[in-house]
Amino acid sequence: MQPVATIQTPDLVSLLKEKSSEGFSILYDKYAPYLFGVVCKIVQDSATAEDVLQEVLVKVWKNIETYDESKGAFYTWLINITRYTAIDYLRSSQRKQRLKNQIALASEYMEEKHSHAFSESLGLKAIVAKLEPKYREVIDLLYYYGHTQDEVSKILDLPLGTVKTRARAGLQILRNQLT
Repeated sequence: MQPVATIQTPDLVSLLKEKSSEGFSILYDKYAPYLFGVVCKIVQDSATAEDVLQEVLVKVWKNIETYDESKGAFYTWLINITRYTAIDYLRSSQRKQRLKNQIALASEYMEEKHSHAFSESLGLKAIVAKLEPKYREVIDLLYYYGHTQDEVSKILDLPLGTVKTRARAGLQILRNQLT
C-alpha cells in the first residue's frame, strides 16, 4: 500500500473505480478531515457531521463512475458532493421533525418548571393560548423560545413570508384583546 501523501489522484480514482478497499482507505485518510470540516460548517453539530460524512463517503463510493476529470478536479467533485449532502440533510424532514420534538419537549419543561411571571401577571399566557393554533405556534416560537423568523420558517416548514404574516396577525390579535 502506498503512503497516502504520495498517491496521485488518478491512481486513487482508479482504485475507487475498481471498488478497492485500499482505495476507500486512502480516500478516507486523505480527504475525510477536510470534508468533515465542510460538513461541520454547514450542519453545525459534530455528531451529525459524522453521520453526514459517512453518507458522503458512501455516495462517493457508489457514484465514482460519474466522476469526469475533464469537468473538474477530483477534490472539487468531493466538495460538491459534501456540500449538497449536508444541505440535503438540513432540508430533510428528519431534521425538521427532530427540531419540532425538541421544541415540544422544551415547551413541556418550561410549562412544568418555569413560570413566566410577567406574562402571567398580564394574563398574556391565557390570551396567547386562545389564539388560533397557526398564530399561537409562531408567537410561541418567536417570543417564548427566542427563535428568529427564519428559524421558525425552517422548524414549521413554512415560507418566511407566511411566518412574518402570522406573527404580525397574531400580535395584532393580542394587541386588540389587551386594549
